[in-house]
Amino acid sequence: CWWRTPASQNTKKNLPKNLPMNNPIAACTWIFGNREMADIAARLAALGLDGAEVFVSLHSRAPKELRNVFDDHGLRVFSMTPENVD
Repeated sequence: CWWRTPASQNTKKNLPKNLPMNNPIAACTWIFGNREMADIAARLAALGLDGAEVFVSLHSRAPKELRNVFDDHGLRVFSMTPENVD
């Protein structure tokens, strides 16, 4: 099985032909600085991404509100990272 071979041997030629390669791709919102979440969501959707890791103060925005912003752009929220995580 390709997933049991050493990483150095895992190349595209070793992958099964029917393996789906459609994993979702997301970006963390902190890369956009202080832009509004709606603007960030619009940019991520325009880039063709599937969702976002939302970097936010949990005291400033309700999780359901953030989800609605990203839902409006056809995106998923994969995770939320609080600002004071470090």
